Amino acid sequence: MGRDLDIAKPAFYQDILCELYERLRYGKSDPRIISVTEITQCLLYSYFHRHRNVCVPQIGSLVIGTAGHRMVMDILSEKGLIVERFVYAKRDNIKLIGRVDVYDPNTNTVIEIKFLRKIPPEPYKDHVLQTAIYKEMINADRALLVYIQTDDLSNVKIWRIKRKHNILDYAFERAKTLSESLLHSTPPKPEKGRWCRYCPYAFDCASLWKKLRKTMWKD
Repeated sequence: MGRDLDIAKPAFYQDILCELYERLRYGKSDPRIISVTEITQCLLYSYFHRHRNVCVPQIGSLVIGTAGHRMVMDILSEKGLIVERFVYAKRDNIKLIGRVDVYDPNTNTVIEIKFLRKIPPEPYKDHVLQTAIYKEMINADRALLVYIQTDDLSNVKIWRIKRKHNILDYAFERAKTLSESLLHSTPPKPEKGRWCRYCPYAFDCASLWKKLRKTMWKD
């Protein structure tokens, strides 16, 4: 039986990268189970991603970054550190889940590692929140956010993330908002951030903003 594959067309390889990226991610279907990543980014993006996954333009970098990240985790595991530790917390019938990149049981330290094309002067807010939430979920004594520049190994920055007051209250408040939106199929409000530049749901977001402005004007 012959294969009907368009191996001479760019779309064939683009589709492979998109499929690979989905395989590298873990699925989320239960609206009562919300991930830490989902609440530290734009809630509208998280909502749309649950309803209609779209392959983003920078998919190549994401696939390479995710695969490389996991290979680094393998080496760290060989050195006696606990990698990709699954964590969760429950409140008001909502389960908040996540995977801590690295956990050092000897020093009770949470470590989040991010590979970036260019390291910013200060860590991104969503990365800080993610690390702080994991620190609270594990009740760690210390939390480190590590930035590694992909094209310059000598450029590595490490920030020590301090404990943030009521961070789990904040996390569950956002988790509840997303959960209710998913349950009732009502999109949450758009949130501007660094993710907007490459957002595959930009058109949907703009349409929603337009409707919200009309409603506000009437009120």
